[in-house]
Amino acid sequence: MSLNERILLVDDDYSLLNTLKRNLSFDFEVTTCESGPEALACIKKSDPFSVIMVDMRMPGMEGTEVIQKARLISPNSVYLMLTGNQDLTTAMEAVNEGQVFRFLNKPCQMSDIKAAINAGIKQYDLVTSKEELLKKTFAGAISEGHHHHHH
Repeated sequence: MSLNERILLVDDDYSLLNTLKRNLSFDFEVTTCESGPEALACIKKSDPFSVIMVDMRMPGMEGTEVIQKARLISPNSVYLMLTGNQDLTTAMEAVNEGQVFRFLNKPCQMSDIKAAINAGIKQYDLVTSKEELLKKTFAGAISEGHHHHHH
């Protein structure tokens, strides 16, 4: 399994988390957290997750806040949001502002969740390979610069 398949699910609904984990573990390396603070601690100390799916409505720290804070720690991760009908406006705003890659309206089909995660992983691969490319080009440009000074 490649490193890019690491996903993090954040939801205070324990039974939903378990169902998701059971269903998604065949295809992805799944980590679960039951609260925003727990998720942020987890993102800080582990390898990067390609996709982080956060429930919008959680006690203590709402999904949008979790995502804003997580983005500071892991800017390349792709963020998905689980929402209820009452959160559609917020969810659309988050997508439009580029905070969130996609949102899923509950109750969602497992197939939709899988599709969204797969799309997120593709997006993550795009972003990270672009970064690698930029780093290489930049490093190349710097070493080129040095050669000229010697002549």
